[in-house]
Amino acid sequence: MSFGNVFLCLLLGLFHHLVHATTDLVLGGFFPDSGGWPVGPYIRPAFELAIQHVNTNYLGSSTYQFVGYSNDTKCAASTGLGALVDQRDKYDIDVIIGDGCSISCQPQSQLATNWELTSISWGCSSPSLSDKVAYPYFLRTLGSDAKQAAVFADLCTNYGWSQVGTINSLEDIHAQTMAVFLSQAVKNNLTILDSETFAGTATTVAQQIATLKSKGVRIIVVAAYANQNRMIVKEAMAQGLVGKGYQWMFTDSGFFTVDFWDSGNAVEDAEIKNAILGAIGPTSDSGSGAKYDQFVTDYLAFSSQPAPVNTYAGYAYDAVMAYYYVVKSMMDDGLDPKLKSNRKTLRDRLFNVTFEGVTGNIQFDSNGDRIPIYNIMNLQSTGYAVIGKWNNSSPTEKVSITSSTVLFGGGMTTPPKDKNSIVYVNNAVPSGQYGAACAFATLGILLGAFCLFFNYRYRKHPAIKFSSPRVNNVIIVGCMLGYSYVYTLGVDSMEGICNARLWTISLSYTLTFGALFSKTWRVHKLFNNRRMKNIQIKDSTLFAYIAGFLAVDIILLAAWTGSDSLKEVAEYGSSYIDPSDLFTQYNPYYLYCDSSNKSIWYGLVLGWKGILLAFGAFLAFETRQVKIPAMNDSHAIGMCLYNVLIVCVIVVPVSLLVQSQPVASFSLVAAGTIFSISIILLLLFVPKYNQVIRGVVPMATSPGTSGNTMMDDTRSLKFTTLTPTPKGRHVTRAQPDTNSGKSVYTDFMPSQPVLSSIASIDSDNPKTDTSKYDSSPVHHEPAVDSPLVEAEQTKPRLPLRLQPLPPLPSLEASPAATTSHYQSNNTTYITVPPDDLPTPQISPVVQYRLSRGAN
Repeated sequence: MSFGNVFLCLLLGLFHHLVHATTDLVLGGFFPDSGGWPVGPYIRPAFELAIQHVNTNYLGSSTYQFVGYSNDTKCAASTGLGALVDQRDKYDIDVIIGDGCSISCQPQSQLATNWELTSISWGCSSPSLSDKVAYPYFLRTLGSDAKQAAVFADLCTNYGWSQVGTINSLEDIHAQTMAVFLSQAVKNNLTILDSETFAGTATTVAQQIATLKSKGVRIIVVAAYANQNRMIVKEAMAQGLVGKGYQWMFTDSGFFTVDFWDSGNAVEDAEIKNAILGAIGPTSDSGSGAKYDQFVTDYLAFSSQPAPVNTYAGYAYDAVMAYYYVVKSMMDDGLDPKLKSNRKTLRDRLFNVTFEGVTGNIQFDSNGDRIPIYNIMNLQSTGYAVIGKWNNSSPTEKVSITSSTVLFGGGMTTPPKDKNSIVYVNNAVPSGQYGAACAFATLGILLGAFCLFFNYRYRKHPAIKFSSPRVNNVIIVGCMLGYSYVYTLGVDSMEGICNARLWTISLSYTLTFGALFSKTWRVHKLFNNRRMKNIQIKDSTLFAYIAGFLAVDIILLAAWTGSDSLKEVAEYGSSYIDPSDLFTQYNPYYLYCDSSNKSIWYGLVLGWKGILLAFGAFLAFETRQVKIPAMNDSHAIGMCLYNVLIVCVIVVPVSLLVQSQPVASFSLVAAGTIFSISIILLLLFVPKYNQVIRGVVPMATSPGTSGNTMMDDTRSLKFTTLTPTPKGRHVTRAQPDTNSGKSVYTDFMPSQPVLSSIASIDSDNPKTDTSKYDSSPVHHEPAVDSPLVEAEQTKPRLPLRLQPLPPLPSLEASPAATTSHYQSNNTTYITVPPDDLPTPQISPVVQYRLSRGAN
C-alpha cells in the first residue's frame, strides 16, 4: 500500500472518530456485599442491567454512554467513604448510585455535596436524609422510613390498637424512624406504653424486653437491623413476649434479610421464625404489571441470581433510569450533563423527573424522597405474603388489606388485643354467704316479733307488767332494727347505702339501750329515795328520756350526713392474671364507706355511745341490790353490757384489720351483730317467758320459805307458785310458825276479793313477828300508766329489809278510795297501784310496809 493510501485511511479513521466519538457518563455504584446487610450481590446485577439497557435502547445513537463501576461498602461508613474517594479519583464519576445502607449514605452524600455530586440511592431510607440542608444532593427511589412510621401508625388504627410499645437501636436510621413514629402516634391518638432503645453494639436486650413486658405491651414496633432483630426475638422468647396475644411489627431494614432467619442453626432459626409467625412489616412496592415482569425476566437472564428477585433490585434499576431521564432532558435542551458546571442543574432537574419505572411511578417530593406505595407483608408458615398496600396518596383510607388470609401473633387469624382485657372484680360478699346471714337476721326479726307478741299478750301478767311492757316494746323494736342492719352490710353500689348502715345501727343501739337504761333509772330512782319523798315516774317520762337520746343521735347523724356524707369508695388490690387466660387482667377491688372527716365524726358518735354505755353500767351497778327480778333488769343489763363490750372489743378492731377482705369483714360484723342482739333479747325475755309458762308469780316472801332466793336470808324476796283453779285463783297467805319463828305460806281461796298482800321492811328482827301483822283497812287509788310509790320517813335513814305480812282478810276493793299511804306504829305503808306490779292474780293492789332500822 502506498503512503498516500495509508494516509487516507488514517484521515478516514480520524474523521469517523470525530463524527462518532462518545462521552462516558460514569456512574459510581455502591453496594454492601458484606456487613450488616449483604445484599450487594442481588442488587449489582440490576445496576449493570440498567446501564446495558440505557446504552442499547436509549443512547445507542447518542454521543453519550453510561459506564458503571461498583464497590463494596460493607454497610459501613468508613468503607463507604473510602470507596467514594477511590472512584472519584480513579474514574471521575458523574453520579452516585447507592448506597443501600443509610450509615454509609449519610457521610457519602455529605462529602459528595462538596463536589456537587448527586446521589441517587436505591436503599438508604433514614429519615435524616430528607434534610435538604444537610443533604442537598441526595435523592432516592424508595420512600423514607418516616413513611414506614406512618404505615405502622395507620396499621394500629386499622386494627383498633390504641396502645403500643417500641424498641429500636440507636443507629441514626432507626432512631430517626422511631422518632417519626412516636410523633405520628400522637396524631393517630395512640398511647405509647413504653419506648426502649439499645446501643447498636449491645449483646443483650434483656432489661428492655423485661420493661416492655412489665408495662403490659402487646403490640411491639421494632426498628433495628436483622442481626439485632434476631437478638430481640430470642430474648422475647425467653421472657414469653411472643406468640398468641402479641403482635410484632418490623421496619424493612431488618425484616426481610437473610440474617434474621438464616444463622446456620436450623433448629434455632425455625424456633425464631415460629415465635413471631404472623409478624407484619412494610416494604416498598417492588412493582407489578408487564414492565416489572419483563424486568424480572431480563434480570434472571442477565444475572446468576435465583428467583425471586430482591425487592431492592428494581429500585437500583430505576435509580439508573432516573439519571438517564435527567440526562435526556439536558441533552434535549443542549446542555452537557458531563460538565461540572451543570451538576447543580442536573440535581434540580432530577427533583422534577417523573416516569414509570419497573417499581411503579417514580416521582420525588421536595425532600428528594420518592412518594412510596408500600406492600404490607405478613410472615406466614410458607414465607412472606403480601396482604395489602399502604398508599400515601390515597384520598380515603391509606391502609388497604386485600388478602383474606392474615396471620397475627402465634398464628392467630384474629387481631390480638392491644392490652389485657381488664375485668374489675368486686370482692363482694358471695350471694350464698349473704343469703345465710340474711336468713339468720330474718330469724332474729321473727324472734323480735315473737317477743313483741308475747310482751303484748301477757302484758297483764306480773312477770311482764312489773317490767314496763311498753318500754319493753321499744327495746324489741331497737333489736329488730339492729337485725335489719345485717341486710345493709352485704349490699354494694347502691346510692345512700353507707348512710343507711350508719343510721340503722346507731338508732338501733340508742333505742335498745336507751330504753333499757331508762327502766333501770326508774328502779334506781325509786329505791334510792332516801328522803322518802313522794315520787311519781310514769312511762311517759321514760319515753321522754328515750326521745332525748334519739334526738342527740339524730342531730349528730344529720350533721354528718348533711355536711360530710358517707360515700362508697373503691379500693383496688393487686391485679392478677389467671394462668388459664393470660390476656385477661383481673383487678380486684372492694367498696367501703368513707368521708372527708370520717374519723372525727366516728369519734363524736362513738363518744356519745360510750357515754350512754357508761351511764347504763352505772345504773346497773347502783341497782344490783334490788332483788325484784320482774322490776329490776340490772343483772340482765350487766350481762348485755358485758356481751356488747366483748363483741365490740373483738369485732371492731378485727373488722378494721380485714377491711380489705370484705367476705371476712362481713362475716365477722354480721355474726357479731346477730349474736349480741340475740343475747340481749334472750337475757331479757327468756326468764319472763319461763315465769309465764310455769305460772310463777313474783311475791314478797320471808326468809326460809319456798321460792327462788335472790339474796341472803335477811334480805330475800321469793316467788310462790299460784295454781289457778276453775273456781278462782289461789292466794298465798302468810302465817307465823311458832317453832321456827318464820312465816309459813299456805294457799287459800278467799270468799271475797282480797284487797292487798302486805310485806314489811322492819327495823328490828328480820324474823316474823305476829305482832307486826296489821289488818287495818287500806284504801287505794289505782294509777293509770305507771307505779306510784309514796313514802314518808318516820325514822332516821337505816338499811331497808323486807318482811312479809299476811294478806288482809276479806276487804273489798273500792275504786273510789284515795288514800295511797298511811302510818302505824312507826311504820310507813306504801301503796303501789296495779299497773306495773305483779298482783293481778291476787288483788288490784300490792302494798309494802316500810320501816327503817338496823341490820
